[in-house]
Amino acid sequence: QMNTIDEYRTFIREQLETYHELDVKSAAQNKLVTEILNNSDITVTNEAIEYYYQKTMQQYEKNAEAYGMDVDTYIDTVGRIDPDAFRLQLSYYAEESVKQQLMNEAIIEAEGLKIGDEDYQAVADLYGYDVETMKSLFGDDFDDFVTRSNDNIDSIRQGYIKPIFPGELVNIERMIKAMAK
Repeated sequence: QMNTIDEYRTFIREQLETYHELDVKSAAQNKLVTEILNNSDITVTNEAIEYYYQKTMQQYEKNAEAYGMDVDTYIDTVGRIDPDAFRLQLSYYAEESVKQQLMNEAIIEAEGLKIGDEDYQAVADLYGYDVETMKSLFGDDFDDFVTRSNDNIDSIRQGYIKPIFPGELVNIERMIKAMAK
């Protein structure tokens, strides 16, 4: 609880500084991942891209249905983007997401990482559910969701990037070496 304007100002300044620091670190992480993906020889099949694309579109269709709209109206209204432009962006996003997933899998294999109970719990806590509820909501996709929660839980530490799991840190140099294999 803050009792004075100065305490409030200090609180706000600290919050803004923290957000700025996280933004800078997040930008550095995104730049690193983009650089690794751009300099890696990752082969992505059209089937994998189409699968990711369709899975994402199915989610948009469910959302649209929940609002009583067709998907194009939903995209135009909620996303404020032309549906054709959205589909084009989604195609690019699907390819990049598949590449990142393959990169994550290479790191998992190279580092010998496994999803642990603490990882499930950390993701469930982040969204305010218990692990069993999350598993029932996501079904077979929960492991994939936990694996891809790299941006959600304290993902960057000084000199390290944590691209996979909340409980595991991967040194950037080891990550680059893993992708070079």
